[in-house]
Amino acid sequence: MRQAMTPGRRQPKTKIGQLIDQGMRRQGIPSWHKLEELCDVSQGYISAHLIEGRIQSPKEETLRRLAHVLGQRVEEYRAALLADRNELPAPVYYFSAHLGESVDERAAELVMELLEELARRKSRRNRQP
Repeated sequence: MRQAMTPGRRQPKTKIGQLIDQGMRRQGIPSWHKLEELCDVSQGYISAHLIEGRIQSPKEETLRRLAHVLGQRVEEYRAALLADRNELPAPVYYFSAHLGESVDERAAELVMELLEELARRKSRRNRQP
């Protein structure tokens, strides 16, 4: 069940912020400050610095605490941070590296289109009451 966004809570602009926001909604955590309390980090660290992209390389322990509290995987945070810093490899290189063999650019684009469509479907399902 999804919760409505808390009035006055700003919508995150970063990929990691969006990921954290999704986890908060799933776990029923009403505010950034409550999340900071649960993660045992200073007030404002997540809401003012991590979510806004002012801290682009948070401590690993902070990411682990977030993942634990929000029921997510720490790898998702690492990928979101790379995306926020525009450091993700091009899909053709990513798939080639993980498959251990050359992948042509068109095949990589098709896989990315499929993944994006699956993400859109999941997002639509999550928005339904």
